[in-house]
Parts: sequence; C-alpha cells; structure tokens
Amino acid sequence: MTKSTYIRTQEHKIKMSEIKKYYSPSEETKRKVSKIMFKLWQNPEYRQHMSEVHKGQKHTKEQNEKIGLANTGKKRTEETKRKIGNGNRAEKNGMWNNGSSFEPYGVEFNKELKEFIKQKYNYRCQECFRHQDELYSKNGKKRKLHIHHIDYNKQNNFIENLIPLCWNCHLQTNFNRNDWKDYFQERIYPNDTLTN
Repeated sequence: MTKSTYIRTQEHKIKMSEIKKYYSPSEETKRKVSKIMFKLWQNPEYRQHMSEVHKGQKHTKEQNEKIGLANTGKKRTEETKRKIGNGNRAEKNGMWNNGSSFEPYGVEFNKELKEFIKQKYNYRCQECFRHQDELYSKNGKKRKLHIHHIDYNKQNNFIENLIPLCWNCHLQTNFNRNDWKDYFQERIYPNDTLTN
C-alpha cells in the first residue's frame, strides 16, 4: 500500500465538501462504511500510514481565524439547541453500552493478574504488536498496556478472556464490539469458543 493511495488533491477535497452539503448517508450506508473501515483498520500498513498522516497535525493560526470568523454571530434555534443537548446525553452517544463502563470489575482483576497477562504476551499489544516500552502519549509521557476483556464481561477474568492492548487499539474496541469480540476470539483462540 503506497502513500499516494490515500492522498487527496485540494480539488478533490473541495468537490467532497460540496457533495457533503447536499448528501446525508442513510443508516444502512453508515453501517456499511463502518464495516469497511473496520476491515481497513486491520491492515497494519493502513494504521501506520494514518499514524504518520495525523502526527503533529494542528490548525494553522490562519485556519483558526477562519473557523472563528465562520462561527462569529451564528445563532442556533431553540430546536437546534435542544437536539444538541439531547445528542450529548450518554444514552445517545454511539459508544453507549447500557452503562457497562460503570459495572465493577471482579475482585480477581488486580495488579498481579494484569501483570501476568502482559508478561504472557511479552508486553506486546495484541493488535498492533508494539512493545510497552514503545508506548508514549503525545506529550511524551510513558503509557502502559491496558488489559482488554475479549467478551466485554468485566466479571469474566479467566486468562483466556484477557489480552493486552495499547491505549490506541483499546480505544478502537469501543466501536463495533461484536466484530472485535469475534475477531479476537478467532485470532487468539481459533479452535476454542469463549463463554458468551
């Protein structure tokens, strides 16, 4: 996969922004695009490319001024404000999963178990395979591997249900949860089926 595969010309970007003004994709189209992006994200070359493309990206001072001017004096109707307010409620968020993030972990999910899982997989993320020593935040702070529950059940702390993931890869697993569950179950334990 070459870098030129992903580069869009300025002309293409302008055409796409014009199309977006008049086109709103259906829910079915959004689902299809989501599945395509999920498959595309499995390609390490694509992930590497996107990492390089977005590395250090910031708006220029000129761009910030344009954005500010474009928003100056804009007034939202009460209906728009209500829609935005409702859209920001947790239940409406695309990542909402019936409050599962508030569920407690099992008592056995402790530092010792987490360390054991990291050691079992040689301190490597099981999606991008980066070593824990290579993980840094944007401000240069060292990051540790996260421990991911393959079946998303925080009470299922069997070793077979736990894998280490870096922060970036773990974040991706918040979307399309069933796809990720199937993906890891098949890849990590191809001949076994974990408890559903």
